[in-house]
Amino acid sequence: MSKAKATLRALASHQGKTLDSQALPHPSYSSELFVDTLVDFIVATDQVFLYVLFFFYYTKYFSLTS
Repeated sequence: MSKAKATLRALASHQGKTLDSQALPHPSYSSELFVDTLVDFIVATDQVFLYVLFFFYYTKYFSLTS
């Protein structure tokens, strides 16, 4: 038995849980979840790019040190 497994087993017994219940369940794959995640990523990326473009436009054309 590896040292990590022994540590996990000791921790689980101290907490009063079984070793198998410590792992978090993974969400099941679905095409709807994939599309929702992809849309969230694209929207967040667009928001960052718009902020960066606006920042550079603002600092270039409205600078006080022209």
